[in-house]
Amino acid sequence: ALTPEGTARLLEGAKLRFGEVADPVSLKREVFSGEPFDVLVSCLASRTGGEKDAWAIDYQAHSDALAAARDAGVRQMVLLSAICVQKPLL
Repeated sequence: ALTPEGTARLLEGAKLRFGEVADPVSLKREVFSGEPFDVLVSCLASRTGGEKDAWAIDYQAHSDALAAARDAGVRQMVLLSAICVQKPLL
């Protein structure tokens, strides 16, 4: 798994924010605070594809991220999804 430091090395020059995706308070405090944002680009995906994991990440985490982004004035969201892969079948 990539560390925040490793990610920063891969994305040199980008402003990065790290927060806990399953924690709406963390999203607001660590990710969407302090400066304006134009867009939320989400690559979130459940790791197992199981029903509980999919609900927690594919639905709830996206919903929470969108709410935090809206509260921060973000007007556009891009959702990247690999749902078509379906392994395991959801």
